[in-house]
Amino acid sequence: TVFIVLFFVVFSANDMRVAAADKNIDALTTQKQRRRTSILRGAGNIDDTSCTLKRATHQLVEPIHAVGYPGSGNLVLISLVQALTGMSAEGSDVGVPPPEPYNYITYVSHELAHARTFSRLILLLRNPLKAIPSLCNFHYERVHLQKDLMGHHKVQAPMEFWIPFRDERFDEELTLWKNTVEYWVDAYDNKEESGYYRLVISFESLVDQYVGPLETTRLARFLNETHQVSTAPAEQMPCLWNKIVGQDDGQVRASRRREEGDDVMFTLEQLDKITQVLKELTIKYYESEFVHWFYHYQKDVNKERERLL
Repeated sequence: TVFIVLFFVVFSANDMRVAAADKNIDALTTQKQRRRTSILRGAGNIDDTSCTLKRATHQLVEPIHAVGYPGSGNLVLISLVQALTGMSAEGSDVGVPPPEPYNYITYVSHELAHARTFSRLILLLRNPLKAIPSLCNFHYERVHLQKDLMGHHKVQAPMEFWIPFRDERFDEELTLWKNTVEYWVDAYDNKEESGYYRLVISFESLVDQYVGPLETTRLARFLNETHQVSTAPAEQMPCLWNKIVGQDDGQVRASRRREEGDDVMFTLEQLDKITQVLKELTIKYYESEFVHWFYHYQKDVNKERERLL
């Protein structure tokens, strides 16, 4: 009984911290949006003549881990990194360490392995409400439609494919989503004594028409801290973001269509499990710079629950 009471006291106090942080983030985001309004006026009106996408090349450099749960939109992140730096990305088969020579800017992996091979990390978050269906869509195209997906996946899996996928794999995928966060965040603690640094960025902010160019600037700042890396100038960020994300007819737009649909649903029991995972991560990382995203994700879970009731 004492443990249960203590748990709820800790979580309630922590929830208050998250709510306060969320208000600060919302206020900061509003200020940033206002400052950028004169530049953006919506993604469709960005001046696309102010930047040019260069062909990515191989250059010797210390790479950065670029990781995330499958279905988080990693290809969008990698495309932005390549556009910002002009350097290639690299990935390898499961169980194989990052290949040498290190002539690529990011090493892309969904595997929970090889942490601290490099000193810097980019972790991409996405709400499991959207990331798990996105992974299902990928499997539907690759397995059912037998497509070789070298680019963005564009097809939404039909309900007769989604429901069995969801019910068979939900627990496994939610556990993997949680483990992905914990494995990489714990390894890259942003502490000077360890020397391992991270940037946590969310897919939701990256594809937002107002916040997206700002997040691209934050991404560029992190990349610039890497030895021998120089990104495009700040004034080109809205243009580069728009060419990679804003005008994309692949993953980003397909993802937005999925989010607008009413047919991709979880059961109430599954929503409760997502809530539990978000609570656990919120308690564990309540002092971290990214904890407010768990609060945002819980809002979406609550909306989904209300829609089902």
